[in-house]
Amino acid sequence: MYPIRQITQNGVDDVYGYRMVDVQVPVPSGYIQPAGTTTITTNGIHNVNNYKTANVNVPIPSGYIQPAGTTNITSNGTYNVMNYASANVNVPIPSGYIQPAGTTNITTNGTHNVTNYASAEVNV
Repeated sequence: MYPIRQITQNGVDDVYGYRMVDVQVPVPSGYIQPAGTTTITTNGIHNVNNYKTANVNVPIPSGYIQPAGTTNITSNGTYNVMNYASANVNVPIPSGYIQPAGTTNITTNGTHNVTNYASAEVNV
C-alpha cells in the first residue's frame, strides 16, 4: 500500500515518493456561491450579495416620460432631448475652416499664401 499525500492549500507541494494525492482545498473566507433571485421594487441601494439575479420592477412615477430612441443633431444650438434616450451629434465643420498641415518653404521676400500650412520654413 502506498501512502497518500494530503494537500489542503494552493501552491507547489512536494509529491516525490507518493503515487496519489488527496487534494481538499477549502473555499477561502469571504467567497460565496450566489443563488436565487431577489425582487427589488424601490429605487435605492439594495444588498444583492447572496443572489445570482435581481428582478427589478420599480414603478415609473405618474407623468414620467420614458426616454426612447435617438435624435440626430447636425448643428450647434440648444435642443430639447427630454423624450430621447440618446443623441447622435454630428456637427460638420463650417465652410471656410481648414486644418493646416505640413510646411511650406519660402525662399524669397514678399507676400506668400500660407493658408493651408501649419508652418513656414523661411530661408531667404
